[in-house]
Amino acid sequence: MLRPLSAVAFWFGLTATAAMAGPLHDAAQSGDETALKALLDGGAAIDEKNPTGETALVVACLASQPEAVALLIKRGADVVARNNRGMTALHGASYAGCAECVRQLLVAGASPSDAENRFKTTPFIVAAEENHPDILAMLLAAGADAEATERHGFTALTRAGFKARKETIAFLLARGGRCQPAKIAGGWSGECLKLAAELARAP
Repeated sequence: MLRPLSAVAFWFGLTATAAMAGPLHDAAQSGDETALKALLDGGAAIDEKNPTGETALVVACLASQPEAVALLIKRGADVVARNNRGMTALHGASYAGCAECVRQLLVAGASPSDAENRFKTTPFIVAAEENHPDILAMLLAAGADAEATERHGFTALTRAGFKARKETIAFLLARGGRCQPAKIAGGWSGECLKLAAELARAP
């Protein structure tokens, strides 16, 4: 099921277009494999986009429908297709916390460091902000840069700190995440340093 649309809309714009999606997008969102197969067999364009540029694959990832994702990839869906904001299916899966979707996309060639979007954000930063340490581990194993920054100069750790994502903060600090200076991260910088010191003292 899709996360709250008010949050999804920042990166994917679905609030304005959910009612305008076509049958392929509807089938992808609901995970209806029978309908997906029938539509594709009937000539539906697999990479057709809705008005804000999401393909059926992106929608399936946002809705955490790994079986639909597998079917679409098998049928040749473009795993690096971008919406109007430049976000990809891997950004969508990382946002939704769909580990199986992420795994399939990485195997299919999606980049864990992709930042060619309006926000200059990577799937890793998206997963951190949405508090998905399991996704972060997968992306790190695939070569993601944990210290990459988005358009405002914030790292994944800082974005997680701004949202008080405790599990993600602990995960990143335990793996050597660096606290950004106060001139960049503001008040979070001091809190981050304090948490890092506490972690270092822990047995």
